[in-house]
Amino acid sequence: MTISKRTFNVVLFIFFLLSMWLPGEEMPAILTPLRYVVFLTLSGFIIFTAYMAVGLRVPRSAEAALISTFLFYVSLSAFWSVQQPDTYIKAMLILAAMLTCLSIANLKPLDETLRILFAATATFVVASVFVAVLVPSIGVETGWEHAGKWKGLSPQKNGMGALSALTLVAGLAIPLRPRATPGRQAWALAGRSIVVALAALGVYMAGSRGAQLTSLLGIASLLLAYAPRLLQRLVLLALLLFSVPLINLGVSTFVIDADKIGIVGLTIDTNSRTTIWEYGLTQMAGRELFGHGVSGFWTEERMIAFQDIHGWVLDNFHNGYITILVEGGVVGFLLFTLGLALCYVLLLVAIGTMKDRFLALAFALLNSFAVGNLVENEAGRSTSSSIIIFAVIAFSLRSYISERLAENDGKRFVDHSGTMPARLTGPKPHRV
Repeated sequence: MTISKRTFNVVLFIFFLLSMWLPGEEMPAILTPLRYVVFLTLSGFIIFTAYMAVGLRVPRSAEAALISTFLFYVSLSAFWSVQQPDTYIKAMLILAAMLTCLSIANLKPLDETLRILFAATATFVVASVFVAVLVPSIGVETGWEHAGKWKGLSPQKNGMGALSALTLVAGLAIPLRPRATPGRQAWALAGRSIVVALAALGVYMAGSRGAQLTSLLGIASLLLAYAPRLLQRLVLLALLLFSVPLINLGVSTFVIDADKIGIVGLTIDTNSRTTIWEYGLTQMAGRELFGHGVSGFWTEERMIAFQDIHGWVLDNFHNGYITILVEGGVVGFLLFTLGLALCYVLLLVAIGTMKDRFLALAFALLNSFAVGNLVENEAGRSTSSSIIIFAVIAFSLRSYISERLAENDGKRFVDHSGTMPARLTGPKPHRV
């Protein structure tokens, strides 16, 4: 059974699009389980296609091994979590997401995957902007403190802000495909400019501080990746030299006052996040090694206890690292952070060795994911686009870098007849 490239790309586009959308409270309740059914159906199609084409395997890289082990470990933790159907459903979704990301990495090179991802995010953001303008009852927040903020097709403003930031950065990074005529190339450039402008509008109107920070961080990451090698090394050296005094200054001035964090004279309002973090960490006694398991912390008893103390409750730590530590324990935390660190090492070496716009985008997305995880629970979700994007990058990165290096070596060693050396023109892995 063979699947055409166009068909697979369409399925992958819909899969990415579905990972970005969650039904809001104003939508029919049946849409939530229906979304999970479609998500699993698309996952099954992608996994089956990969299995028939190249088999199912973990790429031979340390970062891919660690991240896949982490996701499998999180799924396995359902057995020592609370014994509820929702727990096993989430574990199954995480396992499906892991296998799907592995399949995508086995079938598609990173540059093609990032192009399809950009097409999906651009579609979602453009549609969200139109919904916010034309149907404000759906696309504009009305809740306390958030009234007037755009949420588009996302359940909250943070979702639209994050996806708008991703679209903005990707729109600046991904090169346009060459068109047959200058006129068509001009139209493609105009379309890209409109998408980038609407994404910037989405970031602004969503009013999410995290999205604004992500946009700035993403653009700064692109500039650093495009910078000359000498400038990159100077920036890295400056960061290393100033990191020790900055860390000492930060530690000496760090203070937590209720739901505010003070550091270096600045006061950051965490919107009660520190209260939730402290509650989770103080409940770790006896669970330090393996944690409470996936979705195993916010039981009804703990929610009641938290509400009795504080008068409100929210079953979300709003921090992916805290979520991993509480639910996965030290084992899960080490698997994730080591995998993330190895991705950084690989990308830093890569952007210092070659100039590639897709590697620059991967670097920007990795930075955005790592920072966004501080204020939102990005790593603790089962079908979210953020964890899927991170996993696909982790699984695809090393093979893409190897192929790019081989291409560069091939160009360097072309003989006078214009033919390529045999050692560089061997069979490539099958791609869809």
